[in-house]
Amino acid sequence: MSDTATLEDAPKPVRHKKKRGFPSTYTILAGVTLAVWLAAFVIPPGAYDTDDKGHPIAGSYHRLADAQDFSARIRDLFLAPINGLYGIQDEKTSQVAPDLHGSLYGAAAVFLFVLAVGAFITVAFATGALDSGIGRLAFKLRNRSILLIVGIMVVFAIAGTVEGFAEETLGFYALLVPLTLALGYDRMTAVGAIIAGAGIGVLCSTVNPFATGTASSAAGIAIGDGIVLRLAMLIVLTAVTVAYVIWYARRVKADPDKSWSGWQPGDREVKADEHEPDPMTRRQVAVLWLVGLTFAFMIFSIIPWGTVIKGPDAQPFGWELGWYFPELTALFLVGAIVVGLVGG
Repeated sequence: MSDTATLEDAPKPVRHKKKRGFPSTYTILAGVTLAVWLAAFVIPPGAYDTDDKGHPIAGSYHRLADAQDFSARIRDLFLAPINGLYGIQDEKTSQVAPDLHGSLYGAAAVFLFVLAVGAFITVAFATGALDSGIGRLAFKLRNRSILLIVGIMVVFAIAGTVEGFAEETLGFYALLVPLTLALGYDRMTAVGAIIAGAGIGVLCSTVNPFATGTASSAAGIAIGDGIVLRLAMLIVLTAVTVAYVIWYARRVKADPDKSWSGWQPGDREVKADEHEPDPMTRRQVAVLWLVGLTFAFMIFSIIPWGTVIKGPDAQPFGWELGWYFPELTALFLVGAIVVGLVGG
């Protein structure tokens, strides 16, 4: 066989087509911005009349004269990200730009609020108080199987609904998996308690700044509006979720073959006493109290107590604070400094 035939018969390398991944968040936002800008060429502008409180009046929608030329529209597109952060809406024309006179239209207030809460949580985690506190709770309940699942899920649900506790749970798998294995459960029980507990809390975000705070700002309402319904949803769904995880755990303990995750060598030999976390320091205990009191005070300061107790048309009580994003931002900035000092 000739060398030419050998080369022709040799298998050719297979070229795999590069798969396109899902576009990033920034790509989606840029696409939506461009789509809205293009839609403005077709959809005529309009507005509602508002009452003394700034609320739109039903049936008052009317068309507005559109005097913008193409260059002005290009400028609006160019400044769209800036307007979204600190644009000012003109009271007469309703136009939004950074150099107009009127009320703040952009999301600078909620942006700073989210940064302040993030700083507060970061400082609290840096002290080790949150990790240590949840770890000690889990260890104390290590011999009470049902209480361990209920306690961990309730704590994670509260943390999720208050401050969006979700990604922060990653460090707790190494602690909870051995404890659940020592109780005769499988690894899926620990995973379910962590993910479902924190997830249901975030889903029912009562005052979560990263969800409810952002949405309230976009809707132009107070964070405390509708909190009673959200709290009721949190209680009901947390109870249902906890019951489901307990049902699964008991099912696996009674029949290990029904485990969804299966068993690894040595899973049945794990002892809970071998995974005791370090005891909490006085600083960490103090930090836990400060974190709890800060979020409790935030909840107190935003709830419209008069509306909740007396009805939707009731006047607010004299001791109501009625705080919004500026005051809450200052609260968490001061709280971060205090927690940092107390936690060392």
